[in-house]
Amino acid sequence: MRILLLTTHLDVGGISNYVVSLAKALTRRNHSVIVMSAGGSMVADLQKAGILHLPLSLRVKSEMHPWMLKAIAQILKAVGGQRPDVIHAHTRVTHWAAGVSGRLAKIPVVTTCHGFYRWRWHRQAFPFWGKRVMAVSRTVHRRLTMRFHVPRRKAVCISNGIDWEEKKAKNFDAQVEFYRQAWGISSQKPVVGSIARLVQAKGHVILIRAFHELRQHIPEAQMVLVGDGPLREELIRLIYELGEQEHVILTGSVAHTAIPLSTFTVFVQPSLQEAFGLSLVEAMAMRLPLVVAAVGGMREIVQEGETGYKVSPRNPLALANAIRKILENPQQAKAMGEAGYRRYRRLFTMDRVASEVEAVYAQVAGEKRS
Repeated sequence: MRILLLTTHLDVGGISNYVVSLAKALTRRNHSVIVMSAGGSMVADLQKAGILHLPLSLRVKSEMHPWMLKAIAQILKAVGGQRPDVIHAHTRVTHWAAGVSGRLAKIPVVTTCHGFYRWRWHRQAFPFWGKRVMAVSRTVHRRLTMRFHVPRRKAVCISNGIDWEEKKAKNFDAQVEFYRQAWGISSQKPVVGSIARLVQAKGHVILIRAFHELRQHIPEAQMVLVGDGPLREELIRLIYELGEQEHVILTGSVAHTAIPLSTFTVFVQPSLQEAFGLSLVEAMAMRLPLVVAAVGGMREIVQEGETGYKVSPRNPLALANAIRKILENPQQAKAMGEAGYRRYRRLFTMDRVASEVEAVYAQVAGEKRS
């Protein structure tokens, strides 16, 4: 089958990782895959895998942007040359571009909903969900059917996954040691770690306050925050206000998250909302115990008391107590990490995702022929 995947860009991030990993997994399953985007650092990963990437001028946030017309023209040109059997769009704006292009070219369209969309009149008037819309978690699936009234026959829940075997480089241990030394991350002290974009919704303010409380009991603890974003300066001010500047490290974004994850003792994600929580699965693949806020898709990933702990959101004290419980019980922490790894292997691999997505493609292709 020939498959055209559409996304807004391929800069480092959750959707980009998903699209690149899905493209590779589908290629391994003997499909011919083409990816269109506005480009980004992860295009090189596609090219290395021998997957064709074509330009798409759609690095915008609104479906009503005039660039939509140019993007539709680019998709139609690509469709004319490549003749895909199905178009699969992965972001809100590419849903629209794919919807129009698919109707004009008479090619079936499917979409993936990676997050929580806000209600907009044009989203209701012109939904462009395609023949099927895939939700990355049961939480997202419920929102699609209840908030946006997507028919249940069209909405499919396909939990997210990762292609983790490719994350480790040949000289991985040396890279981890270099990372430790470069950022001053101790191998002898407990390290509380989180990987997320520095935005309000990820709950970093709550995490920093929780870490301050934790250090009243475990003063030698370090915290490493991996990611970047508009909240960075505010977080730095809070860190200094609490006197934690010698114990909290902000490293910025990284391309290969396995490296910082290898320096963590426990992975923490206190998001205020989360459609899925891909970084949690990455932490599970690295055998780390988890502490998360009990919101969104994260509730589906973490098994309470088995792979980690779920705490009430916006509660620094509850977060600190759960982290402390893990750090003070290393045997239990190890058991949680191993249980998380087994759960990742069973439920959250990209091969499993590709198999389920492939079945959706077959359904819509069959509907076109009938």
